[in-house]
Amino acid sequence: MVSAKDEMLMKCMKVWMTRFNTEDLKFLEDTFWMVSFNFSVDTISSTEVTTVNGETTDRLMEYFKIGKLSSGKTESTINQYIRVVHQLCDFCHKEINMITTDDVLSFMVKYKIQNNVKGSTMDIKRKYLSSVFSYLYKHKKIADNPMSIVEPVKYKKCIKVPLKDEEIELLKINTTNSRDLAIIHFFLDTGVRVSELCGINLEDVDFKNYTCKVLGKGNKERTVAFSGKTAMRLNEYLKQRKDINMNGTYCTYAPNTPLFASRKGHPTRLCKTAIESMVRKLGIISGVTRVHPHLFRATFATRLAERDTDIGVIAKLLGHADLESVNRYVLIDQTKIEATIRQKGFCS
Repeated sequence: MVSAKDEMLMKCMKVWMTRFNTEDLKFLEDTFWMVSFNFSVDTISSTEVTTVNGETTDRLMEYFKIGKLSSGKTESTINQYIRVVHQLCDFCHKEINMITTDDVLSFMVKYKIQNNVKGSTMDIKRKYLSSVFSYLYKHKKIADNPMSIVEPVKYKKCIKVPLKDEEIELLKINTTNSRDLAIIHFFLDTGVRVSELCGINLEDVDFKNYTCKVLGKGNKERTVAFSGKTAMRLNEYLKQRKDINMNGTYCTYAPNTPLFASRKGHPTRLCKTAIESMVRKLGIISGVTRVHPHLFRATFATRLAERDTDIGVIAKLLGHADLESVNRYVLIDQTKIEATIRQKGFCS
């Protein structure tokens, strides 16, 4: 008979397999048994609150998904909202229509402690939950909105420190294949989100004018530009693809062929998790352990600001309608601020 601890490990391994290689999985399995040695695990069969099978939650989440898809939200974004709802329901062992404000507050506090996550992460979860419950309450699918009096999570808002030139060079030097090198160059040249990069098709790229169409949040399309050096890196990578016929700078391919694909067997579109994993591993190899895909975006924005690019232009290139959102990406050097003050004559 399979024990509850064995069952728990099997479920963890099923999730881990989508993200880690065989060596990492062995390490995680060994660590699990080592850490859990002095702990017992029991399958929840009954609790003081209602144990649920999830049917009501699934039905309401399907209603929410259809509604948001019809209003232009992308499926990947909607799935992030739904994932947080399931985290809350699993934590409380309740269907979504039975969740109370106290349940939400308990989840917000305990989840943060148990999973050691940042306040900013919990505030994002709060926003997702607020969006879902508000939508269901507005459409009279639930009797009350438990999020109506849940306040925003207070946390210190830190501007991401952009990558230094030497860190960028270390990442490039330690990149072992043409695809990953092209991805690094593309991130730095365009400042696209990782989800946006995943969705780019070859037909979206104009190699003659070095531009690319990107589908951002809210299904808003924008055009980004890249350098000739990045174009060369893309060319080197695409020449190795089995699903593309290259003839000089001209290539033929099937409709909806992804710009960046997996390298295993028949090329398939790279997913967000795969790119994040690649960047994380590259950072470890390069000694730039703080790197992640979003940091390329901050580096892109800061470099534009350092060249005195208008903040409205930066916002447009990043795909932001709100200029205030740009501030969290841009870090202006203190010496430049002091020089500007002296130049304007604000200090003697």
